[in-house]
Amino acid sequence: MRNILLIIIVFLLSQFNMAIAGKAVKFGNVDWTFSGSMRLEMAYMFKNLGDQLDYGERNTFILETPGNSWLRTTAKLNKITAVAEIGLYFDEHRYVRHAYLTYDIDEYNQLTAGKTWTLLAEVGPYSFAGYFMGLWGVGDLFSFRHDQLQYAHTNKRFQFKIAIEDQKKEEGEEFLRDNHDPTSGLESEYTTEDHVPSLLGSFSLFLPGFRITPSFLLQTYKLTPIERYKDEVDDITINTYAFAINSEFKYKAFSILCEAWFGQNIDVHTGESNMSEHNDYPMQRIGATTYMGKPYANETRDDIVDLHTFGGYLQFGININKKNMIHIGGGYQQANTKKKGPYFEKDVSVYGTYLNYTFIVNKSCLIIPGIAFYDWGKDVNKNAFGLNKNDLGSDVFVGVFMMHNF
Repeated sequence: MRNILLIIIVFLLSQFNMAIAGKAVKFGNVDWTFSGSMRLEMAYMFKNLGDQLDYGERNTFILETPGNSWLRTTAKLNKITAVAEIGLYFDEHRYVRHAYLTYDIDEYNQLTAGKTWTLLAEVGPYSFAGYFMGLWGVGDLFSFRHDQLQYAHTNKRFQFKIAIEDQKKEEGEEFLRDNHDPTSGLESEYTTEDHVPSLLGSFSLFLPGFRITPSFLLQTYKLTPIERYKDEVDDITINTYAFAINSEFKYKAFSILCEAWFGQNIDVHTGESNMSEHNDYPMQRIGATTYMGKPYANETRDDIVDLHTFGGYLQFGININKKNMIHIGGGYQQANTKKKGPYFEKDVSVYGTYLNYTFIVNKSCLIIPGIAFYDWGKDVNKNAFGLNKNDLGSDVFVGVFMMHNF
């Protein structure tokens, strides 16, 4: 019933553009703007479980919202702008995507406070098949939205941004015990101390037909043992950092979009975006005993092992004309496990590829048929699913993605 209702709504919106949408409405001295985006995926999903035995087959037909449809309202009063945006799942669940205020100091400088996109590797590929996954966790360092205080300076040649934001972390001992392997946790119990916020920054250089944007994340906090263990173990410092470079090149009808990055303990910051569930079925390395880039306890279980990960993606685009475009791309990432011995993989890796064709029906409606393939690599434990069996399988999506923006 939910899917039928969604199809009707998307169809009606694609035929009748809302008169108020995207246009400013005056209420006193406040300019209000309303906008939104409705998304629907119709596709076949083919899942290869690899060596896993604990999950049922998932070859299925998909007709549902991918979860990132949204409605937005913007209010502007002089130099202050307020933005609120909610995501729509078309069931009992709603969530806030954006909620922030901006203050225009002058035409070049701006302050932002609230929840919006983090500055780390902001630009993603145009991959739609597979619940609009966009190569998350298979090359794209997707970092989601966070509460933050941000300063931005923008002119014709470059843009500089710096922000402090809430830390993405897990509390105390549970930090290392939610990766399907209870023996990998710390021996003692800990509380969390985070005296400083995360620091992020980006710098974009604009040249004719070319843009390059390096960005970074620095984050640190401590796990402090509870009173009964203070004489037995020391504090543990969790250091997370990442450096990324995004660039885009455009020449007439041809474009290249790419990203490269390197980081330590990146799952601490990106874990919320690299694991997702649709219809209660988890995606991305569903049976893995560890997550990529997530630190774990050392052999004596009184400290952690820091893990390093690198990755990136590359996309080629062709604009056939103003209403028809083709995008093809792929991503890859790899983590060093630092596991020793013949029963563990020294490195684990994943990759994904996609091809889609975008047809712009009108300025509001897009229809995007495409195909995507995701390979989830191998588990760290070479015997995770039996002797010499640790293949985590793959996913293939074939279908069409529909979007109506208003």
